[in-house]
Amino acid sequence: MLTSVLNDKESDLVNEVYRLDENPLYPIYIILPVDTESEEWKETEKQLVNWLDKSDQDIYLTTFQENIFTAIKRQIDYHMAQVRPKDILYEEVLENAIQCQMLNKRHFPCENILTKVKSFVLSNTSQPCIIYGNSGTGKSSMMAHLILKIPYWFLDPNSVSVIIRFLGTTPLSSDIRRPLISIIHQICALYHIDLSLSLNDSMIVQELKQLLEQIFTKIPTNERLVLLFDSIDQLQTENYDCSIWLPVNYPQNIKCILSTIPVIVETHTTHNKKEYKIVEGLMSHFNDATFIEITKFDEHLAQQVFDSWLQHDHRRLTPLQMNWLKPKLKSYIPPDRSDDPEPTPLFLSLLYDITLTWYSFDNEAEDSFLSIKRTYDAIKYLYNQMSKKHGEVLFKRAMTYFVLAGGLTDIELEDILSADNIVLQSIFVHYLPPLNIFRLPSILWIRIRNDMQKYLVEKDVDNTSVIYFYHRSFEHYNPFSREIPNLEFIRRAYFAENIGNFPNLNDQPFEIKAKKLIKKNNGISLLVVNRCLTKQLPAIIKVTFRTGIIQYLWVGFWRENLNVPITIKFEFLATLEEKLGDQSIFLNKETDIYYCEGQSYLRFYYFQRPKRIQLKRIQNLPPLNRIVYRYEDWGIIVNCALENGQLRKYNATIMTYLPVKFATLQENSSLREQIDYFEIQNNFIVTFDQAKCDVNLFTYSNRLSFVMHLRVPNAISQFAINSSYLLVFDCKNRLSIYSICSTPILLFETTEFYNESIKIHSLASSFLIVDGDKQQIFQINTDHPLVLRTITHLKIQCHSLLSTVVPKRVKLFILSDDNSTLTIWDLNTRIIKYLPTLINKSTQINKIYSLSTTIVFHDNRQRIYLWYIDNGNQIITFDHDRLEKEGNCLTLIDPNGNKLFVVHDINKSLYGDIRLEISLDTFCLTEDGKYLFGISQKESLLFMYRIDDWKCLEKIFIDNLSPLLKVSNDCLILLRNNELLLISIIDQDASTLKR
Repeated sequence: MLTSVLNDKESDLVNEVYRLDENPLYPIYIILPVDTESEEWKETEKQLVNWLDKSDQDIYLTTFQENIFTAIKRQIDYHMAQVRPKDILYEEVLENAIQCQMLNKRHFPCENILTKVKSFVLSNTSQPCIIYGNSGTGKSSMMAHLILKIPYWFLDPNSVSVIIRFLGTTPLSSDIRRPLISIIHQICALYHIDLSLSLNDSMIVQELKQLLEQIFTKIPTNERLVLLFDSIDQLQTENYDCSIWLPVNYPQNIKCILSTIPVIVETHTTHNKKEYKIVEGLMSHFNDATFIEITKFDEHLAQQVFDSWLQHDHRRLTPLQMNWLKPKLKSYIPPDRSDDPEPTPLFLSLLYDITLTWYSFDNEAEDSFLSIKRTYDAIKYLYNQMSKKHGEVLFKRAMTYFVLAGGLTDIELEDILSADNIVLQSIFVHYLPPLNIFRLPSILWIRIRNDMQKYLVEKDVDNTSVIYFYHRSFEHYNPFSREIPNLEFIRRAYFAENIGNFPNLNDQPFEIKAKKLIKKNNGISLLVVNRCLTKQLPAIIKVTFRTGIIQYLWVGFWRENLNVPITIKFEFLATLEEKLGDQSIFLNKETDIYYCEGQSYLRFYYFQRPKRIQLKRIQNLPPLNRIVYRYEDWGIIVNCALENGQLRKYNATIMTYLPVKFATLQENSSLREQIDYFEIQNNFIVTFDQAKCDVNLFTYSNRLSFVMHLRVPNAISQFAINSSYLLVFDCKNRLSIYSICSTPILLFETTEFYNESIKIHSLASSFLIVDGDKQQIFQINTDHPLVLRTITHLKIQCHSLLSTVVPKRVKLFILSDDNSTLTIWDLNTRIIKYLPTLINKSTQINKIYSLSTTIVFHDNRQRIYLWYIDNGNQIITFDHDRLEKEGNCLTLIDPNGNKLFVVHDINKSLYGDIRLEISLDTFCLTEDGKYLFGISQKESLLFMYRIDDWKCLEKIFIDNLSPLLKVSNDCLILLRNNELLLISIIDQDASTLKR
């Protein structure tokens, strides 16, 4: 693969340095060490690297680098093309299967437990079996082992299906509704059962329970189904009561097995403990259920388990090392009975992981290892070993923040650690990061997570996937008990942000402690930094009283000092005296929506605005059978009913980018008007502020992703962009080129055009500059060192700078000032042509556009002229009021009425019109010319029309929509409330808009 894009000499060098993998899915090269002192290597170097001069060396190395980059890119593209589309059910089943496989690696079969479970599975009992035991006793590994055993307890194993869910170990399994939904879908897929209704997260648990019971009756009686629910205790506390979601009785061919901890004690404060007696609740709910207890191991069984693990991994410990280990396999009950009896499977697993670091020549045990007697001690030893590797302060504080928060996302943990000066002072001893991105390096947390992956899982909390401990035993170990108040203060301050009297963690100064760094920093020890912490949404609640009065409250945290407990305070934002509709949706931090079924309008209540502008009415909507807005961390879900009764669902990804705060900006409100204009160029979205000095770049393949921010001193008048570089031409006539990366670098700058009128274009890997005053075309080829070169002189006058490019043909087109001549420059052949246009010289052309086969001229009298590239003698003229072009289609607004669209297909010479019910402020065609989208800012509506039959397919309301719209074949980019909005068109034939 790699050598296929290199020349012969380069291929020889690659084969010397790389070895081809023996059994690759696709050719992969693996770097091997090379003896550069050998004569063979020196000879190879002389043959392959023979520089003529420094410039030749630079060009060669640049070309070689680009070839390797291209090869790697092709290989990534190939493998990405092989990845199957994500299926939620498939992903959930696969994650549980992987968990099952991992647990079976360390499972040691307990025959007495298996015998009891087998007896239950083959019995005629209709109620579930509950396997219970204390934390770490091996319940999950037993459930995983049952997957392998159960089918072979029946005469026909092929007639047996086993469905397992390890609750709390995947993002979709912490809220019981999602496992139930996935199980229902899996059962329907297994037995080809058609669902009569669509399942979604908004369904209540009782509905899912009832549906599950109905589906049980549709399973053929000659088929066997066994459901396994592992770790009921990992669910949210309201789901501990299984009577709410779990059927009581099952058909004869269906069995259900649960596992759980008997009692869970949650400690909220020193004097406030809450017990959840799960097994007692199950006993009261299931009067005929089978209960099986898993107890601790005895010394003999513990030794057998340990030996089986060593044998499985083809390992052996020395007799001396086994002597260190044997005392820990004996039965141990803590004197104060604060912990469960040992040894447990978790304790043995931790001990085994410790032995993985031993060598055969180790002949002296650490005192800290010899003192291990229980799971708590083993976790302490593990933490100490991790602290030596990753740094004690960083590692132990990261684990403590997990315990305090009950789970955090990666970015939340990185933010909190970046806000903790003690953590940063322990890390930044020899160097300092940039002051405007003063954060914990992400790689440090990635390394910790990789080493702790066995003990961490992802679970779902409030629709957010967070990381937390797999075993509850890790929650009980607290390495920083004395510093809990300080750490909890930082955690709460991070989530509270500017609510209450918490400090602003983002801009808090950083004090350098390392003397070496103070000296390196010229004696300055206190720095003003920006930690780039994620912005938090304020907490706002809505309270509806029986009298009908509605109040909106702002929730804040308050603390006078570290010695005083944190209190919650409420502040009234607004009061609504009467309900504005039968139904309401609490949209976001400032908007509430009211509506009634059957109506065609919505009433918006902006409770944070002044009274005179708090209410807004949106009309001309489809009849509202059901409409729901739900604001989430990644965007808005909109369900709306169409006139024909169909329900459409739209997922809109929203991304707001607020640039780095500058010293002159004091409040977030100063940053709300940053996106004034945007456009798409070469697969990038480019946004500008009102002053045209702040530029932001985004990509938009599946969702909006921020690429870079650039601030220039002068307003940008023109710009061009390719895959790796951004060219800007400012109002001072300075031309600059920047690299496209997270921290853009100025690579090229010139004032060559200081007194000139120019037009810039991006074509292939080059930037082209048309100079109307000098009558020249300049080129900057970004495939080579950036140099401004004159490529040709023009024989026409072109002060008007009417020029355009056709990327597919790699050609530049320039119209002469008198309209008589069209100049065509071919970038590949480097040939220039001058062709007549047949346009009257008295016509005043003021714009020029390009389609794939046609050049479009636009005059000052609102007429357009089509000049066919392959047949330049043909000219077609249209009158219009406004114009939009894309692919091979033109869309025009009839000058006699702003509600009539005329669509013209250049290739097919087809015409058609669309008459609208309301006028549109802006409109765009998809690149393939199949669909037209338009925006009515007054009504805040987005319309979708199909060009083939001029039918309005969709009409969707988006609050505070701006009249800016860009469309590609598969997505729309909009602007609302200074937020970029990406809507993907997944199934165009069905005209469905989804995320």
